[in-house]
Amino acid sequence: MCKKNGCRFTQKRGKVFLASCFLLLASCFLFATVDKAAPFEDMDARAILEKADRTRSPWSDFEMKAILQFEQRERMVEEDYRVYLKDGTKTLVAFLSPIKQRGNLLLMVGEDLWFYVKDTQRPVRITPLQRLSGGASYGDIARLNWSLDYIPTFIGKESADVGNTSYPCIKLELSADSKGATYHRILLWIEEGQYYPRKADIYLQSGKLIKTLYFTRFEITKGSPMNREIKFIDHLDNDKTTIMRFEDIETHPIPSNYFLKTRLPDLSREVIR
Repeated sequence: MCKKNGCRFTQKRGKVFLASCFLLLASCFLFATVDKAAPFEDMDARAILEKADRTRSPWSDFEMKAILQFEQRERMVEEDYRVYLKDGTKTLVAFLSPIKQRGNLLLMVGEDLWFYVKDTQRPVRITPLQRLSGGASYGDIARLNWSLDYIPTFIGKESADVGNTSYPCIKLELSADSKGATYHRILLWIEEGQYYPRKADIYLQSGKLIKTLYFTRFEITKGSPMNREIKFIDHLDNDKTTIMRFEDIETHPIPSNYFLKTRLPDLSREVIR
């Protein structure tokens, strides 16, 4: 009887041991799975977007020249603008060329955007999606901080091909959350580690893909990495290409009165140089 009890006891201990081993293996598998997924689950999509924004608008106050190149009637056209930015929420764009547009102004304050035609009395309210020139919209030059106007969602990790280079990227979906948003929805690829935006697919509310942006040049400018060139592919116009370059960057306090709607007639003459 004692031997039988001992045998039963041994068998019971064996079963407990096997069950413990199974639980241990299951725990290890679960831990490995959770650990592998953790980088996806723990990422703060807004923090990632804000890091990418800082490569597009690195300073609180600065000015720069924006050059737009695109094809028009089978010839290449170039337009020049002077852009003044303050606090990430205010932008004044002065049209320099072509001559017939020189002196026109674009003003964005918060979510509001106005277009002023030189020698007129009042600016006209416009939307950021309206076409500036080529494949670029007004919002593409007036708003360089997407984190102000969109709710970002982490999608996953996916490479983005820009030219002949493939970049490992974090993929975000941006959903418009203010009337200052240029587009309804954006799929954005941000390079891992560097947090450089590399590619953006732009969608209408209907779900139609209307353009693709490639961020093609980054340079250390005034000690900070900055996006200096964007390539627009206009899917509504036979995939025509528009290039936007940023040059002559100057970092200094921009006067607050540059962003007063009532001052636009005077600014039309003051900021053109």
